[in-house]
Amino acid sequence: MNKKVFEYSLKNNDYNKCIEMLRKEIINILVKKIQVYNKFFKYSTTKDLYLKSKEVLDEQYITISYILYNLDIMDETDEFILDELLEMYKEIKK
Repeated sequence: MNKKVFEYSLKNNDYNKCIEMLRKEIINILVKKIQVYNKFFKYSTTKDLYLKSKEVLDEQYITISYILYNLDIMDETDEFILDELLEMYKEIKK
């Protein structure tokens, strides 16, 4: 993820861009972790990502994939989604 672009977007209240960037980054991280166990896994949906996470990943990553899936089906404000994604990103990058 390009942090300069993210910071610029955040500074300019372009929450959609920030959400898109964070979401892609979190998905990429989870896919790479799954591919350690299943090199043929390809991302298709957050539901599929969550179900595959349950099979092979630790609880921390399962929770993140579950929240990511829920954010896709919930009707929340951009600010709420961005806040959730930021928290997940901090957790996953530890």
